[in-house]
Amino acid sequence: SQPPDGTMTVNFDPNLVLSGVAERGAYVISYSFPSGMCSQSGRRYGACHRQAYIPNTIVGVMALKLLREAFSRQLVFRLGESSTHGGFGICWAIHHKTSVSGGVSAYGFPDPSYLDRLMSELASVGVLPENDATVVGEVSANMSATLELNETSANADLKEVPPLGPNGFICQIYQYFQKRIENLNLFCIVCDRLHPDWVVLRTPTCCPRQICQWSFRELGVGRDVNSEMLFAYDVLHLLLLFALRAAQSDRWDVVLRPFPDFLYDEPIFKAFVSTPVIDTTIPTATQSATQTATVMTVTTTLSTPSEQLEQTRARDLMIQYICDYPSLSSVEEETEACEAALLAKKIQRWVMQTNAANIAPLMHTPGCLQLSSKLGTSEILFFARPDQEAEFQEQKKTHGSCFAFHGSPIGNWHSILRSRLVAGTPQNRLRIHGAAYGDGIYVSPALSVSSGYCSVRYHSGGSSGKLRDGHDNTWMKSGQALTNCIAICEVLTTGIRKQSQIWVCPEEKNVLMRFLVLYRSQPTVTLSLDNAEVEEIVRQAIREMST
Repeated sequence: SQPPDGTMTVNFDPNLVLSGVAERGAYVISYSFPSGMCSQSGRRYGACHRQAYIPNTIVGVMALKLLREAFSRQLVFRLGESSTHGGFGICWAIHHKTSVSGGVSAYGFPDPSYLDRLMSELASVGVLPENDATVVGEVSANMSATLELNETSANADLKEVPPLGPNGFICQIYQYFQKRIENLNLFCIVCDRLHPDWVVLRTPTCCPRQICQWSFRELGVGRDVNSEMLFAYDVLHLLLLFALRAAQSDRWDVVLRPFPDFLYDEPIFKAFVSTPVIDTTIPTATQSATQTATVMTVTTTLSTPSEQLEQTRARDLMIQYICDYPSLSSVEEETEACEAALLAKKIQRWVMQTNAANIAPLMHTPGCLQLSSKLGTSEILFFARPDQEAEFQEQKKTHGSCFAFHGSPIGNWHSILRSRLVAGTPQNRLRIHGAAYGDGIYVSPALSVSSGYCSVRYHSGGSSGKLRDGHDNTWMKSGQALTNCIAICEVLTTGIRKQSQIWVCPEEKNVLMRFLVLYRSQPTVTLSLDNAEVEEIVRQAIREMST
């Protein structure tokens, strides 16, 4: 049987050519086993390192998933006498291609029937494909688009190998690495192709093309770049949710800041403004079904000043297009000639570019795992604002810091992430829960207290929007949508007014958000940050995420 202490890693090489295979790129499997002793015969065997190749085809991707399953069941290798070198050691139990060329005699390609034989071998040991018709359909539908994606000459230059030059090969390699490292965020970690031109990412990640996402999730392709990486697209989808909830809030004119002013110049908006105003808050008998289905509603009347009316219509247009295109892949499904998809791209790009914070999922490090366990959720994002960090750290040397929660309705987070936590006053209209203990930012060491401030507030009239069917934005999916967003804040100890479980920080600059804790239902755990053990866990998680 296969030794239990081996490893299997998979990488995708977009430039690798397998002889006789038309598809570009291939999957490279690396197996590694240390030396050991057979538990049955007592015979010793040497260390083993093998490399094999799988074509970048639909069947190849499916076979690779099954190979992972077979390896986890210890079915890919066996201990026995090798037919190639004759000694006792680790041998193939399921045949692999170990060469990119040379044909069958060299254990390489071309070999047209190889994948069929591989699937048969896997089936013979009980490793059978599940009903992955959906995955196969997505891969098939997107394979041609993925392989035929063209890079512009300007961006293709980012991958061009510099000339050898008089300083030799080492300097050439250094120059190439220097160029690529500076622009890794522009390319998919699986297929190494450019991200869609409307996507702005701060760190390398997988592109939204279905085959790359599926390879990343199911096969682990690219996880060696960052083994703890959650799709950055999930973070971007979360930002879309925050923008949508801000626009749907009954206080949208306050919390939808910054506002998408660029919509005023869009042809679709100008046509939208020329449409007669219909208020569907109270339907009338004279309103036609066609009008109800096609005309966005506004909660203002024609007597509203023109600037406010235009802003209301722009808000409604934004709601419509986020609901029609709630994810990045839903935009990619449309053709470039689709005017609606082009506007949706612009809205998504605006949502991404106006976010000044660095947001990343927690890593699987000891402190982060302990924090996740204490909070009762794995959906936690690290939050950093480098522009606010230096001043905070300087004050922290003098005053010290502690940690507290801050809960707020989901519609407020669009503006919070783009500025900082701001004390509500009657003038700025940000106060929604009163100020019983004076002005300032209200936080609490108790999770249960802060979660009580997360009640969702939507406007009662106007357009609420209906999400398109089949979208892949999990934050908005019915039955599992995000309900609570709570920040873990680091707070300078100077000036805090403490009233039992309610703390008030009079200075906004003394509060810095560290984590966003996301719940899809009401939190069930009881946790206080006013505890030395929990505080140290939070500090350790911050150190791990900051290195």
